[in-house]
Amino acid sequence: MGEVVPNPALDYGEAIAKAVVLSSIINTRNEQLEELKKSPDEQDQDKINNLGNELRDKGKIAEEVFDIDLNPYSKFIDWLFSWLCLVAGTLIATPDGERPIESLQPGDLISTAEGPQPVRFICRTSHLPPLLNASDGLPIRIAAGALGERGPVRDLYVSPDHAILIDGHLLHASVLVNGTTITHTSLAHWQQRHNQPIEYLNIELEWHQLITAEGLVVESFVDNRPRSDWDNYTAYLSLYHQELPIRELLLPRVKFKRQLSSALRRLLQQLADGGVQQRQLEAAG
Repeated sequence: MGEVVPNPALDYGEAIAKAVVLSSIINTRNEQLEELKKSPDEQDQDKINNLGNELRDKGKIAEEVFDIDLNPYSKFIDWLFSWLCLVAGTLIATPDGERPIESLQPGDLISTAEGPQPVRFICRTSHLPPLLNASDGLPIRIAAGALGERGPVRDLYVSPDHAILIDGHLLHASVLVNGTTITHTSLAHWQQRHNQPIEYLNIELEWHQLITAEGLVVESFVDNRPRSDWDNYTAYLSLYHQELPIRELLLPRVKFKRQLSSALRRLLQQLADGGVQQRQLEAAG
């Protein structure tokens, strides 16, 4: 199905070490990029794209110097873009019960706010944990019950820019981080898995939809970044021969904490406080 297969001859420890060095090469641009990310203004998108092109050139030179191809494991400039994805193993609601996201195939029905809808495609990307860590791209953990009755029913791991539905708004997971029930995972957490690549997946439907992951309502894929960055992009083209448009949900999106309304801030604080109290009760019991 067009999956990218890592070179078995490549020493994985060496790949990680060189990936860390590679990330340090582009680190000099981090502050500049972060300043651009702070602004929701669309006029900054050209600056971000230009910076991306420059870093791509630097990456090609770096790969030649290191004599290593990092692409089978992770695109070294992953941190430049917004990944809207779920971690492999996430259970998705379907008319026939929950299924792991990676088990879904084109044509399978999943449950949405508009009723059962067929999967168009499951996109996949693999990422080295050290590179995601360098770019604040490691998954965010939303603990079971962190959002009260909204869920999730089990711990949910999502990319920082994947959106969750709360009170009619699509809130990026990074906006929800409270340091207790919703946290950035650490590099150490993923190193316990022997530094295996983190696989991010998302579900493309005919249009941008609300789906349920581990009991929590989240968004499906929306084409606001290149599909060509997928590891299985070739498989997508083999099926559809072109990139198909997606109509985006007409819901307000909150990418940064400063965009939160006073009402949403109060709600999130109440949910965080309630989660801490619940943990304390469970510990005492």
